[in-house]
Amino acid sequence: NRLMDYGTDGITAFTVLAAGASATYAPIVLTGLLPPLATTVVLRATLTPNAAGDILYLRPTNALAGLQSTLGLAEMSGDVAAVAHVDMMEVLTGTAAGVTSIDYKLTVNTDAATLVLQGYVDQL
Repeated sequence: NRLMDYGTDGITAFTVLAAGASATYAPIVLTGLLPPLATTVVLRATLTPNAAGDILYLRPTNALAGLQSTLGLAEMSGDVAAVAHVDMMEVLTGTAAGVTSIDYKLTVNTDAATLVLQGYVDQL
């Protein structure tokens, strides 16, 4: 395995989610941004929570039913209401109908999340 870093700070083409607000799992398509065998993506995540303690959840698309809380799930919590929290997150990718993607979900739809692809783990 090799970590590939795009060095994407400030490059909007690598913003895979801008001000997302879904309170149910929604896919983020990554096809075309990764090689077909990349299994983990590295993202710079910005969460602006509606309330302190609201959470951004990431998981592989098509995570097995009943295992979403343990299979490849990544979480980030907002510390202060209406104050952006920024952190790096890693999450496994999944596929649906041949499309590489991850799913995201917020505690409530008044939270906002932005994700910028920073890199991926390549299977050499």
